[in-house]
Amino acid sequence: MRTFASQAVQATLATLVQVVQETPTVKRFVLRPRDASFVFRAGQWIDLHAPNVERVGGYSICTSPKQLQVDGTFDVAVKRGRTDPTRWLHEAAGVGDDVYVRVGGEFVVRDEEWTRPRLYVAGGIGLTPLLAMLRDTWSRTKGPADVCRSHLVYSASTVDELAFRGDLEAMQRKHAGLFECTMHVTDEVPWMDASSTPAPEVPGTKGEQGGSLQHGLVSQEDLHRVMERMHATPGTAQEPTAYVCGPPTMAEAMIKHLHELGLAHAHIRCERWW
Repeated sequence: MRTFASQAVQATLATLVQVVQETPTVKRFVLRPRDASFVFRAGQWIDLHAPNVERVGGYSICTSPKQLQVDGTFDVAVKRGRTDPTRWLHEAAGVGDDVYVRVGGEFVVRDEEWTRPRLYVAGGIGLTPLLAMLRDTWSRTKGPADVCRSHLVYSASTVDELAFRGDLEAMQRKHAGLFECTMHVTDEVPWMDASSTPAPEVPGTKGEQGGSLQHGLVSQEDLHRVMERMHATPGTAQEPTAYVCGPPTMAEAMIKHLHELGLAHAHIRCERWW
């Protein structure tokens, strides 16, 4: 008989309705909350209480609130790991299983940020809250006049680990001129050794918009080049808001680069899940 941690009493019961292998190490879990009053904002995370697992897992939602409104589900993407909740999801969870979930977090697009250019910087599974923000943007946008330009700089260790790559490329096609995505493959190069030299292209990996996958770490010059493409200038009304999410050393390096490029502290947002 399955039991749940006692601290889950005030949380919402949700049923797992689909499991999808997105990359060799990332699975996507589609959940249907039982409570019709369950809501969240794009960028927020859930505490997940798995059956017979004492420890609570925290995972960012990667879909927009619109999906919840339309079909009553939301998704989380989870990278394989050593914590008990993550191991349960990857090794034991199946369709029909029930979990308890509770929404939290303040890493969302604020009302005053809606009209500013947006620079999203993601490392690995840190893509998930940023993907939710992007999906929310397009689900709420009626036309080009409703949204400012945005650019996602997304890095992963290998090409195979670029989760949701097809979705992002489709997003570029559909919203050409308003959204671009630059992807970097870092292999095993340590973040702390990143230079300011723009990363070279990975041969044979041209993107859908004529861009390319880049090989190496995201550098300060890479970020500067992206802001120039966005016509987003620090110190002006078009200064972008940057949203950063990724492993600690990567995130701190990106924040340092953005500060040195002149972005105000108030315009750099970071989700620190660690």
